[in-house]
Amino acid sequence: MISTYVLDGHTTHPASASCTLLRRLPLTAITGLSAASARESATRIREAIVSSGYDWPRQRVELVLSQGIAPLVASTGVDLALALAALVASGQVEADRLDGLAFWGELSMAGEVRTVRGTLAAARAAQAQGLLLVTSPEG
Repeated sequence: MISTYVLDGHTTHPASASCTLLRRLPLTAITGLSAASARESATRIREAIVSSGYDWPRQRVELVLSQGIAPLVASTGVDLALALAALVASGQVEADRLDGLAFWGELSMAGEVRTVRGTLAAARAAQAQGLLLVTSPEG
């Protein structure tokens, strides 16, 4: 599980990103986001991973954003955490290298991490949990 956050106005709630790879026809599905947000995030995440020199799995990729409070709308700030969940599930990144970290940022199609609204709130929430927030250099 990759730590991230969802926002409810000015309140930040912990969330986690995970990924399951299934031996089925290639498809990317994201649970925990609205249908439109999931489609847009799936495209950004897939292109960012490939643009960064990693491989996108040639199977069904099921990304899940789990949040304790529902029905909050997650922002694009969860892109980075979802991408890392896919890289961990596919064995391209070791999960233990992400211990003690939380992730926040939108991904560009070129693989850059962009600043999004709520970065300060996410940083405060990460600090309260004893985690270091990884985000955009401009964040």
